[in-house]
Amino acid sequence: MSAVSAVVANWKLDSRFHYQNSGRSVPSGLKFIVTLVNPSLVAVSLFRISANSSGVLHVFCRWLTLSLFSSDVSTGVTFEGAVECPHPTGIVLGRSVRIGADARIFQNVTLGSSRNGDYPVIGRNVTIYSGAVVAGNLTIGDDAVVGANCVVTKSVSTSEVVRFG
Repeated sequence: MSAVSAVVANWKLDSRFHYQNSGRSVPSGLKFIVTLVNPSLVAVSLFRISANSSGVLHVFCRWLTLSLFSSDVSTGVTFEGAVECPHPTGIVLGRSVRIGADARIFQNVTLGSSRNGDYPVIGRNVTIYSGAVVAGNLTIGDDAVVGANCVVTKSVSTSEVVRFG
């Protein structure tokens, strides 16, 4: 699959997931243009390109991501399916982070490494709310929810809800 066709395929995947979560259908015809300026979709596309590129393209996409969204995505992040970032500001994704299909990541979330350089694995259908930090060699199980402002340094079971306080 060429790089351009991969971007288009992922855009369609992420668009369907984004609009499904908001209870709307994906715009069609001329209204499809609206999706081209949707900040959530633009950010996720830049995140994907930045994570899967190197050299000048990576530097340019990383710069755009930092400039437009104050977010930082390292090379090597793996997206295993649709992802949604409803408010895509301040998101940091460290290299080797793996994000499962149908994940929702809100603003100011950090998915980063431990001191050993180990990164988390995020399961399918996981929601990570604002301000959460998930760091180290751990797994967030499928269907789990990480609440706002939580700091997660141990694995989270399938369908578990992690709350702060």
